[in-house]
Amino acid sequence: MPSLLLLAHIAAAQPGEPNAALRQHEHATLLDGLGTAYQEGRGVPADPLRAADFLGAAATLGSIDAMGRLGGMLVRGEGVVRDVQRGTALLDRAAEAGDAAAQAGLALVLLSAAGEGRDDARARSLLGRAAGQGVPEAMLALGAMAEAGQGGPRDLPAARGWFRAAAGLGVPGAGYRYAARLQADGCGRADLGGAPGGSRDAAASCPAAIRLWLGRSVAAGDPAGMGRLATMLADGIGGPADPAEADALFWRALAEDPAADGPRLALDLAARLRAGRGVAQDREAARLLLLLRAGTDGAALALADMLLQGEGGPRDPAAAVAALDGAAERGSGEAAVRLAGLLRAGGDGVVRDAPRARAVLVRAVERGAAVERGDGAARLMLADMLLRGEGGRADPAGARALLAAADDAPALLQAADLQVRGIGGPRDPAGALGTLHQVADRLADPRACLPAARLYMAGVQDPAPDQAALPAPTPPPVPASLRAPTRSHAAGTSSISAPAPIPDPAPISAPARGQDPVRAAAATGAAADHLLCALAAGDPGAQALLLAPVPNVPPAVRLALQARLAALAGQAMAPGVGLDPALLRALRDAGVQDGRFGALLAAVRDVAVQDGAVRDGAPPASGTTGEDGAPATGPRMLLALRDIWAARIRGAQPAGGAVQPGNGAAQPAGGAGGPVAEGVAVSLPSVPRP
Repeated sequence: MPSLLLLAHIAAAQPGEPNAALRQHEHATLLDGLGTAYQEGRGVPADPLRAADFLGAAATLGSIDAMGRLGGMLVRGEGVVRDVQRGTALLDRAAEAGDAAAQAGLALVLLSAAGEGRDDARARSLLGRAAGQGVPEAMLALGAMAEAGQGGPRDLPAARGWFRAAAGLGVPGAGYRYAARLQADGCGRADLGGAPGGSRDAAASCPAAIRLWLGRSVAAGDPAGMGRLATMLADGIGGPADPAEADALFWRALAEDPAADGPRLALDLAARLRAGRGVAQDREAARLLLLLRAGTDGAALALADMLLQGEGGPRDPAAAVAALDGAAERGSGEAAVRLAGLLRAGGDGVVRDAPRARAVLVRAVERGAAVERGDGAARLMLADMLLRGEGGRADPAGARALLAAADDAPALLQAADLQVRGIGGPRDPAGALGTLHQVADRLADPRACLPAARLYMAGVQDPAPDQAALPAPTPPPVPASLRAPTRSHAAGTSSISAPAPIPDPAPISAPARGQDPVRAAAATGAAADHLLCALAAGDPGAQALLLAPVPNVPPAVRLALQARLAALAGQAMAPGVGLDPALLRALRDAGVQDGRFGALLAAVRDVAVQDGAVRDGAPPASGTTGEDGAPATGPRMLLALRDIWAARIRGAQPAGGAVQPGNGAAQPAGGAGGPVAEGVAVSLPSVPRP
């Protein structure tokens, strides 16, 4: 409690008495000082209750600092009974009077309030006033709000400036936030001027500036950004490589860095330790790290690989199978495929067990691990086992249904093959063409282009315009008939059924001539479009058809190709039915450069999934422009062909839902089969034979 002497001295200062206001201010300052001393334990033992009494008396006499201090204590319940309402009122009075600490404190109260009490806009304004008066923590909080667009418009340049200011004052976390913004936005001249501390800190490049700020932040005791700094030190980004320091920081980051993705960082470090990339090679440490992180799918996969190869310790196939089994049980499709492959093949310490392999694949498909690339591979492997009768009875119909219900390019290509060949059901060339359209149009994967072109040239036509388009399939539950029979088998024993023979496909007969000439003409044009798509994607089969001395395509298709090539190149169509080999090669060369055509189609698909708009792709690669700076003939044809497919891709996307790209989508095709003449058999990629 305030001493009686002080109270008497204060009471002696009567209103109206000369110098009364001055004496009251002096008394308020004295009481504020006493309260601060007891609050912080300066010169006296810390005593929150006495501090609150002195600060309350000072606040009554009008001390702005005392209002802010007492308000903060009440809001936090710091040694006193928590009273958010009274504390907020005191902070509000102090903040409006210009107290920077109170402004920052009130902003935090407003940001943490629930319901109507929350006021992000006022909190941002208060933080701006506090930061302008030099409160370091307010600078960091204001930068975070500007970066997120919270309480006002998003302002990344302002966020970066406040992060830099806070980092310069040593605020924990600010150096990491500033470095992250530099990495996202790039560096300006001011960012390359160096951090506070003199010219020795000068950064000559943006990576050097990022490394500089991360290094200063970590050196000051802030663990945020350790993982990123370790990567830069290991790879020599922004300065010379330092493997020893990188190794130490990687291990510290795994334990301390709140900004690090622990599983990803552990996998990265394990891969570096295995290969000696950026850190000293230590396969034993890599194996131990993966063993400690084996509860995550990526670590389990890498650990299984090391256990099977005997890296960092003795070979342990049983432990590898157990690691994969655990990841598969958690829903990892990739682990399920790896495990099933080991169980199918057997050997090298792994007991061959086809029924268990089949059961593992069934569970993977049932769980719908479609968000992971392993689901498509699981369907393919399970379908192959069903066709061969491995691990249970043969079920070609089940295999066909399983593949047809996929949303994955390789699985759908295999489904089309079964439809054409009449395996697992009647021959259905028209259905196969629809399946191939799903791959080419909805998944934007050009591997379907050559098989579709072959079907068109064999006389298969698209449905009539009045026929409703079939919706994208929804994968149904795995039928009970596909599941491996429940059976008990001791380790090391398994009854494997003999592989079932796969029948050879019969030719597809061409439709009678003279029927529906409009649809026949459309099929001819579609064949030409798909052949050009396959050629641009680098499909060897398309090259064999079109770049032969005499292109091995029907005359009508050849004429349609000639017209399309001329249109793509912006040239007049030459008389006759000859194809220009130079234009064909120019289109192929432009398309296969770094997988460019597949990448263009994938970009169209991704944008179409997002908002239905088709935008231009990336500019032509270097060396593909003419003397006037415009795209050369090949790239110009490629972009024109991309635009033709854009409408198909956009129209094929399901309304209101994203489509999962198929496994390996938008990669160069690898079509199979020989030349196709009009009315002969169509050759699609075949099911592997036993």
